[in-house]
Amino acid sequence: MEKVDVSEVIEWAKQFLAQSEKKITDEERKEQQKYAILVQKPGDKVLLSKLLDESSQIRNNKRLAHRMKVLIDRYGVPEFFGYTDKNIDQTVCSVWLLVRFYSCSHF
Repeated sequence: MEKVDVSEVIEWAKQFLAQSEKKITDEERKEQQKYAILVQKPGDKVLLSKLLDESSQIRNNKRLAHRMKVLIDRYGVPEFFGYTDKNIDQTVCSVWLLVRFYSCSHF
């Protein structure tokens, strides 16, 4: 077996990353930005983990919606909902969508 030099591996990784970056669509880039926000904002990360935790334990949608509202009231509207979601109507809609989405995870 041929020994590979560390600098060759680094160069290969750089080329691989460059090729990958070229193939990413605008939609994929937007998704990446949303996930990056989760990592960059500790409060949003905590809220998301609590939402996931609550949704995996609470089977009653009404009770789950109440808990999500309590968590959002406590931690604020997370940045990953996006700027337009931060007004009251959009927040209610986003919470409702989250409840519906997470209630599907009980299969």
